[in-house]
Amino acid sequence: MEIFLLFIVGLFVVPEGVHAYLDPGTGSYVIQVVIASLAAGTYFFKDKIAKIILSIKDLFKRGKNDKKK
Repeated sequence: MEIFLLFIVGLFVVPEGVHAYLDPGTGSYVIQVVIASLAAGTYFFKDKIAKIILSIKDLFKRGKNDKKK
C-alpha cells in the first residue's frame, strides 16, 4: 500500500512536459466570465448594496446636522 501511495504522489510531484494550447479566444472568454459574474452578483445583491449605500449617506448627513447645532 505504501508503494502505491508513493507512486501516486510521484505522479503529481514529477510532471512531464505539457502539450497544451490556449488560443487567443480563451483570454477573452475568461474576461467575459468575470464581467458576467460581477454583473450577476451586483444584480443579485442590489437591494443589500443599496441599503449599505443609503446607510453610509445617512451617516454623513447625520454628522453634518450634528455639527450645525
